[in-house]
Amino acid sequence: MQVRMMNNTAEMQSCLEKAARRVLEDAAFVFTESVNTTERPAGWKESVIQASLPYSGPVNGCFIIAAPPELGAELAASILGLEPDTYEAVDKAGDALAEILNMLAGIVLEDTFQAEETWQLGVPRVKSVSAGKHYAMMGQTDVKIQLNTEEGGIVEVGLFLHKEI
Repeated sequence: MQVRMMNNTAEMQSCLEKAARRVLEDAAFVFTESVNTTERPAGWKESVIQASLPYSGPVNGCFIIAAPPELGAELAASILGLEPDTYEAVDKAGDALAEILNMLAGIVLEDTFQAEETWQLGVPRVKSVSAGKHYAMMGQTDVKIQLNTEEGGIVEVGLFLHKEI
């Protein structure tokens, strides 16, 4: 079976943005707007929490998501019903980003590639990386988006096609 991908990066970027916004809103009650920029987020001066999720199927690749630790804790708190400044929320920040990435990957794979074949998601990997290292990695993605939350936080999501990180 031949895989039909969306025709261009703009369509794929739109699909990634819609999926990310939907998942953040539905799972974590976080409302966002798109930022049209290729610059490193101004608030990202130190480390960020980064989750990656490889996928395989007719096309192989990897999804990536990153947010500052404070926003990760807010996402975890919202998903788990905790206060954002608790140890548990901070501790679960990476898990929350990985779960958000897992949900949006399923949506994007279905919508972007429009294949009837089976996709397999790998195991998410979560790590803390310097903002500079993350920004350099995002420069290598095939598709990327940057979303601002209502509270001023920034989430970045990227998609590598035919590459696993």
